[in-house]
Amino acid sequence: RQQADGTYKWFRIYGNLYKHSNGLPLFYTVVMDITNDIRLCNELSVEIEKFKVIADNTDELYFEYDVENDSMRLTTTLSRYMVNDQNCIENYLASDRPREFVHPKEYDKFITEYKKFLESARRGSFEVRTKAYDDDYTWYNVACVSFENEQNKVVKVFGRLACIQHLKSLKKKIDKDSKYITYLLETDSLTGLLKTKNNKIDLSG
Repeated sequence: RQQADGTYKWFRIYGNLYKHSNGLPLFYTVVMDITNDIRLCNELSVEIEKFKVIADNTDELYFEYDVENDSMRLTTTLSRYMVNDQNCIENYLASDRPREFVHPKEYDKFITEYKKFLESARRGSFEVRTKAYDDDYTWYNVACVSFENEQNKVVKVFGRLACIQHLKSLKKKIDKDSKYITYLLETDSLTGLLKTKNNKIDLSG
């Protein structure tokens, strides 16, 4: 519908035909302004294209999940998946595709966390080990944001996966080094015995 300023608005129209007691037909309609929803979807489509450019040139991966069709569209082509001509994984949840690549110890966590984004519009992130993008299980941070339609039903989930294996490895090394430093501070370098608070060697053991 064109406005006075020359711009257009989008409307969704729902209708139902009833028969009045006098025999005349009655048509009830509900008109909803969905201009902002259309605008948001168009903006997201542009962002997805931007993400594809980023994904093709970085280690980050982006996806778009269509709730109604249960399809997961990837911005990066992955030969290890059976995808259609639109680079989508069909029947993503119905056929339990995540079980193929999520680490068994993180599978329940992955499903629980992911389904939270299907319950209501929200944003958040969680960490999981997966071999979806690597030959071995690797740690990834999964950041998601979900969107609802005018009936408050989640219809899309957009997400980014960033490899954090190097951060996990670094933290593990730091923890190991920290324990070793604590050991050096608390023991005598010559005897290996624990020191007391006044730096005397504890011979009680």
